[in-house]
Amino acid sequence: MSAPTDLNAELSAVITTPTVRRAVRRSLYWAVAIAGLLVLGAITIALNGATREAERWGADETAPTGSRAVVEVLRDAGIEVVMVSRLDDALAAVESPGTTLFVGDTRAILDAERWSRLLGVADHLVIAEPSQPALDALRIDALTAAPLSESGDAIELAAGCSVPAAQRAGTILSTGIGYSTLDGEVCFDAGEAGAGLVRLEVEGRQVSVLGAGSVLQNGDITRAGNAALALALLGEHPTLVWYQPTPADITAPTAAELTPDWVNPVAWLAVLAGLAAAFWRGRRFGPVVIENLPVVVKTTETME
Repeated sequence: MSAPTDLNAELSAVITTPTVRRAVRRSLYWAVAIAGLLVLGAITIALNGATREAERWGADETAPTGSRAVVEVLRDAGIEVVMVSRLDDALAAVESPGTTLFVGDTRAILDAERWSRLLGVADHLVIAEPSQPALDALRIDALTAAPLSESGDAIELAAGCSVPAAQRAGTILSTGIGYSTLDGEVCFDAGEAGAGLVRLEVEGRQVSVLGAGSVLQNGDITRAGNAALALALLGEHPTLVWYQPTPADITAPTAAELTPDWVNPVAWLAVLAGLAAAFWRGRRFGPVVIENLPVVVKTTETME
């Protein structure tokens, strides 16, 4: 009686073993494929992180071009730092009194209309290395002169003005863009290259044009009086709104704005021409005519 039982067990083993092996092979294939994808994803993320360029004056950037050191010191000093990346958020954040607004448009995203909205909204507006169109949009009497250093190396500049923040710094060691003005006060004058800081009053509000932008960067903050200038400029009021424009501020043009003026008339003309051609050349069908078939085949014969 045990022989059939043993035979059944052997047959089950023979039948089951290849099935198990196929299942294991399929599972192993998918496991290797998923592991390979995970490794590829990790390598891609690592490469993207390594090649990503740090944003200049980024409030969260720890790279030498970032400005996290300034932000953290201001927070330790009791200054409330609000970081925003959209114009509407920046305008909403400066509604309360006692606010300094810092603007660092490193990507030249803001146009004249958006720049003009920033005028007179904060008690103190600090702009880092603005372009001439930005100054014109803000109605600031200042002109861009030239780079503070022709060689690109940091140069030492003395305050030479009565602005408290500049006097506290004494001297700075910086690179950037020089500015000139007739109505405001110039600090850290570099001669024909312009000044590293221009302080003006526009519509009853203080505006500081900071050409020596490297004083805010992590890599240069500890040099000479850079830290004193940065902290005094940005920590003048209890709240600091740190605004760096992003592509979110760019309004995408609509299809109507992108379409040339001649497209609509041509399209309507083409439609009318097509309708006329269809009416002219189109076939005119008469009533339905029942045509007798010459042969009638039974369904059963067709099936056979």
